[in-house]
Amino acid sequence: MASVATGWSFPEDSMSCGICLQPFKLPKILPCGHTFCEECLVEAARGGLRCPTCRNVVPIKGGVAALPNNYQVAEMCQKFSELAAARDATQQWDAACKNHPTEKLRLFCQTCEEPVCNECLDDSAHRGHKNVITVKQAVEERMATVTPLLKEKKRQMEEHREYLEKLTDLEEQVNEVKSQDEQAITDLYEEMARLLSENKEERLAIIRDRYENNMTIINERKSEVQQQLQENDNVYKDVEQAIENTGIAFLSDEPEELRKLAQICVDPLLVPLKVTAIVFRPGVMNRGQLTIGSLGTQEFSIDTPWKTGPQLERRARMEETKKKTRRPLSLSWRPKHLKQLLNDSFLSSK
Repeated sequence: MASVATGWSFPEDSMSCGICLQPFKLPKILPCGHTFCEECLVEAARGGLRCPTCRNVVPIKGGVAALPNNYQVAEMCQKFSELAAARDATQQWDAACKNHPTEKLRLFCQTCEEPVCNECLDDSAHRGHKNVITVKQAVEERMATVTPLLKEKKRQMEEHREYLEKLTDLEEQVNEVKSQDEQAITDLYEEMARLLSENKEERLAIIRDRYENNMTIINERKSEVQQQLQENDNVYKDVEQAIENTGIAFLSDEPEELRKLAQICVDPLLVPLKVTAIVFRPGVMNRGQLTIGSLGTQEFSIDTPWKTGPQLERRARMEETKKKTRRPLSLSWRPKHLKQLLNDSFLSSK
């Protein structure tokens, strides 16, 4: 049983929560009749609520706050608190003297700055001290001195709390700005990286496309020239072998060999070739400036070893030779004439 000096008494289990074992704070009554602190029930209700005493399931559709208040228990707790305060106040004014246990400390010696009883005033320690007042008066005087100091200290504490709140707000603002700036910079550089990557791929695609086109032109021309070179080489070998023949056998092959030689000189593939490539001109990249650069064009070409004048002359000469091969050959012709023509044709083409 819990009791006070005034005669009031209460069952201890009716004054304390079965969860926290402390006096009730905002007592809530469950459907089963058991009462607990609202805050304790909120903690216990995570994942569903069962009465801590009888283990019955408690439906809490509206939450713990929707449970009915136990006003009777709340009133009892309030009354008990008031009676306990009154008891404490009474005990403060009825403290026993440690030197004279049967006496109460009802006086205060201002000379010695300590509470005393009536018997203490007759002792040598306090004998003759005139500045003696009641304990109640001493407390009132002390409170008159302390209260303004407490108020001032309270004001200072409030100022400190307000300043701390402002510091907390400032800290939150600085943290928020930092987070926003970090996110903004991260987003910006991610977007820049994405755009740079796209720009890089676009430019590489342009360069590669032009490269493929140029290589197609070059490879086609190489293939044609290589094919003609092979054909010319074959003709050269055939004619050179025919030159070594003598007599009627060689004379019978001469018109065909002359036709082949004429074809070599009349249909050359060695003509000028020009291609245009895409070139990249880098920009500036340093701590103060960043430019990507630009794409431009550059021409590459090769000249033909054929000269305009001699080429025309050779073409005319070969055409004339073609005409001559259509007439019967003279028996006074000498093989060295054909060999000389062969040498002239290939030497002039170099």
